[in-house]
Amino acid sequence: MGGSIVGNHFERVRKLAVRLTEISSVNGTSGERDIVAFLDEHVRVSNTFGRGDIKLFSIPCIDDSVGRSVLVAHRPGRSNQGVLLFGHTDTVGTSDYGPLEALACRSQELTRKVADGALGADAQARARSGRWLFGRGLLDMKAGVAATLVAFQAIAESQPDGHLLWAATPDEEVGSRGVHALTSWLSAYLESAGVTLRAAINADFTGPVDRAVDWPWYQGSIGKVLLGVHVQGWPSHVGEPDVGLDPNAVVSEVTRRIVYSKDYQETVGDECTPMPVSLRQRDDKPFYDVQTALSAGAFYNVLYMRDGPGDLFERFRRTVRSAVGDVYERHPGKNALPPTAVVSFDEVWAGLDQGQRAEILWRTTTIADDRERARSMAAQAAMFWTSGMVAVVYFANGLIPAVRTGEAGRPDWEHIVNAVRRDLGTSITLRHYYPYISDLSFVASSADWDDVVFRGNYPIYRAHNGTQSMLTDNIAMIGPWGIGAHRADESIEMERTFHMLPLALQAACQQILK
Repeated sequence: MGGSIVGNHFERVRKLAVRLTEISSVNGTSGERDIVAFLDEHVRVSNTFGRGDIKLFSIPCIDDSVGRSVLVAHRPGRSNQGVLLFGHTDTVGTSDYGPLEALACRSQELTRKVADGALGADAQARARSGRWLFGRGLLDMKAGVAATLVAFQAIAESQPDGHLLWAATPDEEVGSRGVHALTSWLSAYLESAGVTLRAAINADFTGPVDRAVDWPWYQGSIGKVLLGVHVQGWPSHVGEPDVGLDPNAVVSEVTRRIVYSKDYQETVGDECTPMPVSLRQRDDKPFYDVQTALSAGAFYNVLYMRDGPGDLFERFRRTVRSAVGDVYERHPGKNALPPTAVVSFDEVWAGLDQGQRAEILWRTTTIADDRERARSMAAQAAMFWTSGMVAVVYFANGLIPAVRTGEAGRPDWEHIVNAVRRDLGTSITLRHYYPYISDLSFVASSADWDDVVFRGNYPIYRAHNGTQSMLTDNIAMIGPWGIGAHRADESIEMERTFHMLPLALQAACQQILK
């Protein structure tokens, strides 16, 4: 191992990662506060922080009913250059563990159960190898949080010239409130301190890509849109289906055309977006009776790289229009039915008067969930706009923009990766787009923020979806090596995660601050 990156942090990272995993910090629960409180105490009593030259801040998340906060550490430097290491502390739930749920956060006990075959042959082989450790959130991403903190401490103790920052953020799994609070506060803080942030590194889970040997690092991030459709049909008695239009038929046809569709996948080089899926599909009947539903709707998760939100929206509108046409083609009373218009939310909203708009905004003000509020606004706008049949297409969630490596002014990580390969003697593959949505999308600039189609068709955009405070154009995802995020077999490979990852983070930061 060459250069100044030496040492073995395996045991420090392992102990901290296991301890963080023991704290159940499922998104939206009090555990999100508990894990930040633990980290606050942990860093305050460490030798690194005991020297007194490191500043510690607790930043509350804005308008957060759970009372979550971001923990930020800053080790000032002599130059005006800085680098940020960060990661999220929340996890998804644990019900998918079934009878093993009580062990979901107890890594060592769970790993022993897995070694006995509790999660099948593949997981059993990993557990029996002695190289893998299991547990909810260990891969996504408490091992990454532990590695970034240990790397931060090691770099701080080496007295670097540049500024070093570390942050632990809540709410990555649902609303990204933590990273929004972090970027808003940190952009002002860095400006006041005269610090230029050279790079931001997230340590969310990585690899193996197709079980490949190489360790993937990413210098950009995939984008996400949640496409919504609200179909207002024409109710009828079940004994007279030919005189009505069941909106579930239209929504189901849209779902058939989108879910697992390669038409909505995007390929850039040898990287490909995951296929789209439906994250909500239901009608709006409040109770059972023998009348067909008045309306129904669905949300579709679509990931993208070089495409933009507006491109995907227009493709979606064409899909909905085609689905409506197919339902009419096979409808027994198609010749007697009036047509169903397929319109964008922007078009519907433009057709309402000021009083109707004000009423919709007032009716939906108290809906806390953004997706439900967007759905409700689309449904109410459709009712105001027409008493007939209509399919309204819209964006059901705030934007998670793509961070594209080819955009002007964005640095290339190739020279940093080459230096780390030499220092650590490990195999690294540099890739363009982190293939899972992450908080990286909110620390770097993206042209997607200015997409006029998104702005016009996200119902609650006018309320609180302004552009994000951007920290730097130089980002990377360098995280734990493992398998099974959001699954019961979630696990990390210990040597690469507990030993190599903190050393790689050190090496990358030192290259950036040179």
